[in-house]
Amino acid sequence: MQYFLENHIYIVKYAFLMFFVSILIFLLIGWLYGRYRVSHSDKVATGDSLSTAIYGLTALVLAFSFSSATDHYDKRMSLIHDQAHVLKQVYKSSNYLSSTDRLMIQNNLKQILTLRISKYQNIKSMDELDRNNDALEASLTSLNEEINKAIARAPASTKDLADTILRTQLSHLIDIFQEGVLNGKRHPPQIIERFYLLCSQQEPY
Repeated sequence: MQYFLENHIYIVKYAFLMFFVSILIFLLIGWLYGRYRVSHSDKVATGDSLSTAIYGLTALVLAFSFSSATDHYDKRMSLIHDQAHVLKQVYKSSNYLSSTDRLMIQNNLKQILTLRISKYQNIKSMDELDRNNDALEASLTSLNEEINKAIARAPASTKDLADTILRTQLSHLIDIFQEGVLNGKRHPPQIIERFYLLCSQQEPY
């Protein structure tokens, strides 16, 4: 089942509809079964402690699952905001570099932004998500190398600023994006993971 879902992620678009329909179906089954018991039995138990305990435990587990999902979603939103902010910082601080290096670094930053925005778009399997993560990590590695080379070639008047400010911001950018990649692979139960992917595909980031 897990293998099937990982290779058919697009069905998550219908998850809410399937969830709603399944609730209606089980409500109908329960109502028909209760009506059948009432009509074919003189004595019908209206309370069952074991069933009540099972239903209560199920509700508790479900509540914890969605609580964990909410916390995970909030964490991802915070990471998205941090990623956008640090990209902007590094983009501005690239002015400390030479004009040639500045243009190259800014183009690399735009490429990273494009890869991050399209990370969850039109994916149909977890393998595709892994490939998108690999492409993003490769771009981050390239950016890290290029900025460190560019700092060494920076004009003398801004070299100290580039070494102090830009290098620190670059380190923060790498850490934030790596955390985002790892956070995207660490999920609660599989059904919640699919809801995350659906939410991510709907976000205008």
